[in-house]
Amino acid sequence: MTLVELILVIGLIAAVVFIYLPYLRSFQQANDLNVAVETVKQGVSRAQARALAGEEDSGWGVKIENGKATIFKGSGFAGRDASFDEVYRLPGLAVLGQSEIVFEKLTGKLLAGPGQSAASFSLGDQNLTVDLYGTVQ
Repeated sequence: MTLVELILVIGLIAAVVFIYLPYLRSFQQANDLNVAVETVKQGVSRAQARALAGEEDSGWGVKIENGKATIFKGSGFAGRDASFDEVYRLPGLAVLGQSEIVFEKLTGKLLAGPGQSAASFSLGDQNLTVDLYGTVQ
């Protein structure tokens, strides 16, 4: 193989990579969003299961913030017992809306504010709602 042929092959490979790089980035962003949504759904389910079981004689919840989701023990994130925290990384997605979801001890029902029957928030471009019984849609 001559030097000219080698340069042509390297140039062709560089051109193909340059053309497909935006598609790969788009695929990665879609995958990150799917992983984040599934992680949040599993976190909500785990917090509700722990509340239903009455673990540590307490309610349990999930706090969803930019870049992470935290399962916590207690009736609110601010007053939680941080030694029980389980933190899961979420790919850098913006979270909008109600980001704290708490379930009642033993009943597993969502502790919603007055007149509320669900908690809603956006993760990336996906809108998620947790209803009174913990179903994430």
